[in-house]
Amino acid sequence: METYTQITNAILLLGHKPDLQGRIQEGVKIRANLAACLYRNGIAPVIIPSGWYWPKDDRLKAFREARIVEKYLHEEHGDDINTLCEPFSTSIPENLLFTRVIFPNLQRLTIVVGQLFEARVRFLAEKTFGNTVQLRIETCNDGLSDVQNEKRLLTNVKCIVSDITPDTILQLMLKPDDAGNLRSQWTALNEAHKRSCPLHT
Repeated sequence: METYTQITNAILLLGHKPDLQGRIQEGVKIRANLAACLYRNGIAPVIIPSGWYWPKDDRLKAFREARIVEKYLHEEHGDDINTLCEPFSTSIPENLLFTRVIFPNLQRLTIVVGQLFEARVRFLAEKTFGNTVQLRIETCNDGLSDVQNEKRLLTNVKCIVSDITPDTILQLMLKPDDAGNLRSQWTALNEAHKRSCPLHT
């Protein structure tokens, strides 16, 4: 098994919250199936399941979606699939930020996400990685969002990070907490911006 610092080419598989019993959503299975297909076709030698959805519902804190998706990949597509989890992020900005931190030597990254998330993910990925990583976005129809919501979120995120560059993005990082979980300032930045920006909805 390769270590995190050895990874130069990977597939980043963005997750989504499980149900209250910790079961994977059907839309996330669609994403995972696409990631497995890309992996089998030799796009990258490792899949990075990413995510820990709980701030919006504390009942989900016990379930790390990255681990749930990893389990699904191995059960449905074979134990030989090479996976390394990013189990700390609680939002798309953190998916990307923590991936940059945990995998510091990435040169190529294929990001698997739902079609409606593409514009937001692409914008944030370019902010996060700049020219240091060759980015590729692969999308699928996962049914996990809607056009109106994604347009609103893209507008908001562009406003929030307008003054952030790939060189300054790591300033959003916080040290790991007492349990060793990575933390970022994204939630605080988001809330502060909502309070101060009349254009932000």
